[in-house]
Amino acid sequence: MPFYLSDYFLGARTLYKELVEIFSVPAERGYLNLELAGNDYRPAVDFLNEFGFPFVIAEGEDVDFEAYVWTLEHISPAEGVNYEVEPIEYLDRGMSALEHQTIRILHGFWVKPQHLELMLSAESIQIEDSSFTGADINEFLHRLKGGSNPNLKEAQMLLCETYDEEEALDGRTTRCNQI
Repeated sequence: MPFYLSDYFLGARTLYKELVEIFSVPAERGYLNLELAGNDYRPAVDFLNEFGFPFVIAEGEDVDFEAYVWTLEHISPAEGVNYEVEPIEYLDRGMSALEHQTIRILHGFWVKPQHLELMLSAESIQIEDSSFTGADINEFLHRLKGGSNPNLKEAQMLLCETYDEEEALDGRTTRCNQI
């Protein structure tokens, strides 16, 4: 089997095809380290997307926020994405819709209720290190009641700070464990 050390995309593609041929089973997970990809993050995402992995894990530290969001938006729809990338900074900006069934964002300080509405295909959303306030939680609940996220079965927001439960449930007649 020829292996191409000078072109790591070609070498990895060749190795992957050989492994699939030997084991007759495609890989279940794709892995992307944005820290290692550096400025080559766009070709790395395109390369990852070629294989159509059902589950994608992305990680890296000190990643530029624009690269962070571009990568999140451009990972091909997979059953699940586990996004463990830590950006250098958090910018207040919009994003495109995400088409994954399961979405986990580890460093989700930047995520707002309007971003969750763009996760239309998601059955499960987990945002860690969320900056949601009681008002944000209330807005998310109102949007859910209004029909946003029709496929959503589970949502977890792991908050950085405490929130006011009364503010979060203002105008709601159900309690948290009933939602």
